[in-house]
Amino acid sequence: MTALNSITLQCPAKINLSLDILGKRPDGYHELQTIMQSVSLYDEISIKKTDSEGISLSCNFSYIPIDERNVAYKAAKLFFEATGINQSIHISIKKIIPVGAGLAGGSTNAAGVLIGLNKMFDFPLSEHKILEIGKAVGADVPFCINGGTCFCEGLGEILTPLKPMPNCYFVIVKPKESVSTPKVYSMLSKNAIINRPFTDKLLQTIEDGNLNLLTKYVFNVMEDTAISICPSISTVKSMLSKYSPMCVMMSGSGSSVFAIFNNQDYAQKCKNEMKKHYSSAFICSPCQGIIEN
Repeated sequence: MTALNSITLQCPAKINLSLDILGKRPDGYHELQTIMQSVSLYDEISIKKTDSEGISLSCNFSYIPIDERNVAYKAAKLFFEATGINQSIHISIKKIIPVGAGLAGGSTNAAGVLIGLNKMFDFPLSEHKILEIGKAVGADVPFCINGGTCFCEGLGEILTPLKPMPNCYFVIVKPKESVSTPKVYSMLSKNAIINRPFTDKLLQTIEDGNLNLLTKYVFNVMEDTAISICPSISTVKSMLSKYSPMCVMMSGSGSSVFAIFNNQDYAQKCKNEMKKHYSSAFICSPCQGIIEN
């Protein structure tokens, strides 16, 4: 296969159908069990070879860093270090996924860069090595590389692919405020977690393809703590609940909230009404991960 001069990919957001914190590890990080789902809300990543020096970035969101602080930049740097390839590139990021939302917007961009560069240069790295680099960039990056429906353990980087989630519709809304993930973890460490998800039962409902039962077991142990930091999350949940979804839950450490519907018309009506109050309101469905344009 001939190496490519450019590539464009659609990189999806993720939601957490369940999220449990098992405890704090000796290294200070938290041990997780979570079921993640890719959703059809996409950022667009375009990569092209250039004659200029090194790695350059651009983004349609002016407040996004376009230097080594950006995880997409870090992913590209680690790719070139691992392969020994010497090539200048420009990465263009067209963001749709809200920032600071618990939707893995940064992680999916980094995953797209790793997948895109590996294809551009005719697959110098194995899938295992790409996942290893992804883990070094961020805990959610390996899932974003894999995509689809996955049971994730460890920091979130130990993946068990699952059957695709039954077809449904998500309405995702992010309030204006974001939540500091370290602050949520810090507060969780001081407070005992009383209620936990029935992860095994949720895994079984996915295996059975039973959407009705699945939505009964959607749960996030971080939600109450995040709401205490950002009460707007509770407001969004209450508003979404008025449209009779199958369930409503916060994603990740917040601040976005998703509602699940089995009827597209109901989901569209909900999204349209929420859009009147929140600029970041979207309708989407389960998807299988990063796709090339």
